[in-house]
Formats: sequence, C-alpha cells, structure tokens
Amino acid sequence: FIVVEALLGAGLVLFRLVFFLLTLAIAWATYRFARECRASRETAWLSVCLLMSMTTFVYVAIEIRPDVPQTFFGVLSALYFTRMLRSRSPRDAALSGVFAALAFLFLQKAVLLLAMYSVPFAVAAFRRHLPWHLGVHLAGAFAAMCAPFAVYLAAAGYFDDYLLANWLLNLGIAGRPRQVTDLGPFVLRDFARNAVFWALLLGAAASAVRRRFRADYALPAWLGLAPIVVFFAFGRLVDRYIAAAVPFLAVAVALWLSEACERRQIRGRRLAAALLVICLVPAVSMARSV
Repeated sequence: FIVVEALLGAGLVLFRLVFFLLTLAIAWATYRFARECRASRETAWLSVCLLMSMTTFVYVAIEIRPDVPQTFFGVLSALYFTRMLRSRSPRDAALSGVFAALAFLFLQKAVLLLAMYSVPFAVAAFRRHLPWHLGVHLAGAFAAMCAPFAVYLAAAGYFDDYLLANWLLNLGIAGRPRQVTDLGPFVLRDFARNAVFWALLLGAAASAVRRRFRADYALPAWLGLAPIVVFFAFGRLVDRYIAAAVPFLAVAVALWLSEACERRQIRGRRLAAALLVICLVPAVSMARSV
C-alpha cells in the first residue's frame, strides 16, 4: 500500500506539473493572439496579466481538467483564424481547423468556437475580403482530425454512448427539466471578485457595437462573449465553461483599455494605479482563499 500510495502521489505531482505548464502555455498563446489582433507588446502583456488575475480562469487552470488543454488549443485555433483573416492563407485556415479539432477532442463544447468563426468569416467573405474556399480548408482540416475518432467510435460500437454522454445529457435533453440558468454561488463569487474586469468588458463590448465591430477588440470580444451567452441560454453557465472564454475576453479588455487610456492621455502613475486595481484586487482575494 505504501508503494501504491507513493506511485499515486508521484503521478498526481506529475499531472499538476503538466497542467501548470499548460497554464503557462495558455498565457503564451494569449500573448500571441493579442499580437495577431494588432496589440502592441505592452498591451499584449497587459492581456496576459488580466488573464492571470481572473479567478474564473485560475481556479479552473490549477485543477486537472480537460478544460485546460481545450482552452490552450482553442486559443491557438483562434490565433491562426485571426491571422487567416489578414493573410488569406490556406495554411492558416487549415492550422485553425487542426487546433480547433484538438480542442474538440478534449471537450466537445469547443465546437462552439467553430460556430463563432462563421460570423466574422461570413462577413469578410461577403465583403470580398476573403475567398470562400478558405472555409473549406478550415472545415476540412477539422473533419480530417476528428475522422479517426469517429471511425473508432463507430467500429467499437460506442457512438450511441458518446452521443448520450457528451451531447444529450449535457444539453439537458435526457435529464431533468432545465432552469433558465445555473448561476451558482461559485460563479457569482467569481463575478464579484472580478467586478472591475467585467465592467471594463461591458465598456469594450458597447464600444465595439458603437463602432460597428470594426475595432481591433471586436473579434476577441465576440469569441469570448458569444459562448458565454450560449451557455447562459442553455442554463450551463459554470466557472469551468467560462474559463475557456477568458483569454479572448482578456485580450479584448486590454485592447480597449489601452486605446481608452491613450485617448484620454492616462499615463504614468494614474495608469499604474488603475492597472493595480484591476489586476491585484482579484489576486488578493485568491491569496486569502488559499
């Protein structure tokens, strides 16, 4: 029993290390995604600071959950999707589909990311900024990556079980009558701890709408807010579902905040004080709960 306990303890430590490295990888991917959204280096680093100060993200990231690798591959997919919008490269479209598929294979709710892509892609294609065949490259790469898994499920006779456990039960079709939403105490607590961030996000979203979604922060705001609205509508708004959207929201807030501070000429000590309030207040609340 002592040997088994030691092996289990070592395995747990190893898993913790892997997920810690994945959390750092998400921070790196968030930085790169911000740069693809035309953020300066300072603004990109601000998005990373905002991400790591969000209790909604950190509490999920320190757990051993498939949400963590799903978030990592989702941000990588969005990075190449954003690059594709400018480069018009089939390679970028295919890489976006590949990473979206990897996120999907960890957790099926990543399919929402593909659904969110359809809106900015269609807008760009109708305006003739993008050729339609790039969508085929993206969808084809996604399907090609998922095909072996689908073949395995069908060959092993597990497809019905997969459909029930991963889709029907999660949608609440096979279970109890659903509520309008499930705003549990943990979600409400995280909203309160990050109240400044969410208030800034509302400002960024309102500004994106006012500017007809032409601002640089419009795309990350869409990719982050739209899934949250969907989860809210289906009554599944829990912290681990929100965590995958936080990197996009952090980039949107950082871009909008940098633009607003530059426009109002908020610099130096006033800017430093504002950033301390935004980033350190949630960090203090996390430290108190450890």
